Amino acid sequence: MKTDHGKKREKIIKDFFGYLKEIHSGNTRVIEKMLELWDDEGIVKLIGLYPYGGEFVGANAISVLYHNVARSAGMPVHLKDSKIKATLGPRKFDVESIRSVGDKVVATWRTEITTKEGVGFEMSGGDTFYFKGDKISRDLCTMSTKPAEIKGFQVGELSVNDIGRLALAAWAVV
Repeated sequence: MKTDHGKKREKIIKDFFGYLKEIHSGNTRVIEKMLELWDDEGIVKLIGLYPYGGEFVGANAISVLYHNVARSAGMPVHLKDSKIKATLGPRKFDVESIRSVGDKVVATWRTEITTKEGVGFEMSGGDTFYFKGDKISRDLCTMSTKPAEIKGFQVGELSVNDIGRLALAAWAVV
């Protein structure tokens, strides 16, 4: 049985993903609302896709991350191993579940990362959110290391490193 506390935290995470979808579409106006969900000393940690990843500590770093994510739509990406120059296309982002587990909230999702040149793939992942009061204090975001094919997009010509670069470029980490 969910507690009122658990329900409130799940609502915070539903709002988080609503804002994140807007940010991925290039909307910077929701970033201030997104930051209101965070503790000032919050941490975002992107895990997976070795050797790439990132940790963003504090309100300023998280703000910069979200602004960069908003700017990533349409961003050129040079895929070194595959020798492809690509432009990030629109992102499709679907949250599959959000559940309270003890003092944290766990969410799973799927996202499509595509380019205007017809290269793309689907990634799955999850976030584990920790809280300080009613504010997010830590988000451990784990991304799958296995891309899935999307109808109409090529993934076969990408190297493992370039899949990592393209996935993290969509998160504006590289």
